[in-house]
Amino acid sequence: MRPTGEKHSTAGLQPVLQKLRCHPLSKPSSQEARILEQIAYLVSLIQSDSPTTPPQWVELLFIETGYTQMKYLIDRALEVHNHMVKAPTKWQLALMKDPNRLCPFREFIPSQNLFRAKDGPFSKQHAHTDVGALSALTWRGVTFSTKFSEVEIKIFPTVKDWDQARERHSEEPDSFFCNQQAYGQHCEGRGVSLVAEYAEALTTNSWATFVRGRMVPFTECYNWFMAMDKKTKKVVFKQIGALTAYLLTCNYVYAGVVQAPLDEELGRLLARVHKGAVAGLQYLGLLQLVYESPVHRTEKRPDLDRTELEMDQTVVA
Repeated sequence: MRPTGEKHSTAGLQPVLQKLRCHPLSKPSSQEARILEQIAYLVSLIQSDSPTTPPQWVELLFIETGYTQMKYLIDRALEVHNHMVKAPTKWQLALMKDPNRLCPFREFIPSQNLFRAKDGPFSKQHAHTDVGALSALTWRGVTFSTKFSEVEIKIFPTVKDWDQARERHSEEPDSFFCNQQAYGQHCEGRGVSLVAEYAEALTTNSWATFVRGRMVPFTECYNWFMAMDKKTKKVVFKQIGALTAYLLTCNYVYAGVVQAPLDEELGRLLARVHKGAVAGLQYLGLLQLVYESPVHRTEKRPDLDRTELEMDQTVVA
């Protein structure tokens, strides 16, 4: 499979699928499958508003199978979530300082909860609207992992509303509104001026018109966020790269606007995004790199900062 290519063959996925069928995780009685089941149980505990302690049998299972480090990280994350930290470890200090980036349970991070609320862009009221789309793009493209996104309104009907919200914090530095390292590497192209450009783009590329009250296929939604303007040959939404487009699409899946991806299309998109999911498959031994050469995405997306790379790889199962 070649992540940067647009042509894909289903047959190319068969070696990976075959290895998945043979992997211990596919056997419910295996230790790996039991561990995964209990991880899911521990994650469910985080949804509770009251302090939770994993039962003893979960602890014994982790010790029995040698996954003590994994158990340690999950236990410490539970302590942070339940406000039960007495003498914080370095891991907990980092997690408390920046949960939006470091929390291992992505759907439970503070910003996700805020923006899924009834006054957020992914609520039933706004998820099908251009107002919701502008606010979602602003969050993912500009304000993600900032103090501004935590304390200010989540919906910006117009650019004027955005400007007024910024004026309420006029004494704050630019980093209060936009974290240029929100997704890891520094991205010089991220900035507050993008909001006006997103609003302008939505006047000719309406999210409401695109959705039309239907359940949008996952890949179709992803491609909409990654689209190039046919007339200008420029990207429609600046600084919305492969990873951000994927995350926005996932947000709309949870909002009930986009269909959950099929196995094959998810595999193709993960290859295109080429981030943590691919690294995880490599760690499990399901993918092996035989060739790689970094290619700057700016060759295809000139608006993106040159620090955001796209790996052009041939991988084999």
